[in-house]
Amino acid sequence: MIAVEIPGWRDLELQYCVLDLNGTLALDGRISEEVKERIRLLSGQLELFLLSSDTFGTAKEVARQLGITFQVARDGEDKLRFVRKLGAEMVVALGNGRNDRLRLREAALGVAGLGKE
Repeated sequence: MIAVEIPGWRDLELQYCVLDLNGTLALDGRISEEVKERIRLLSGQLELFLLSSDTFGTAKEVARQLGITFQVARDGEDKLRFVRKLGAEMVVALGNGRNDRLRLREAALGVAGLGKE
């Protein structure tokens, strides 16, 4: 668990991290060693989930290498349902695409990134 105090807003107790693969963690379905190491460090504090439609057919193997749970999510609604199932108030969500916007808004903490993809 990660506790976060946000002055003037609220305190968060995060238990889950819901990640997107392409454009967030990976480029063209491949994840760098630096990102892998950071995910491994984060996995000691949060339970991690990789949600992806698996465009490049690599998501399941990436999740296995990282020791995190992979879940097929075909669209933004699938991703939103998954966050709600976990309990959105305990979720930090990372994403970069239009299909991530619903879960980023719903999660206790949503982080949008912009990469090369």
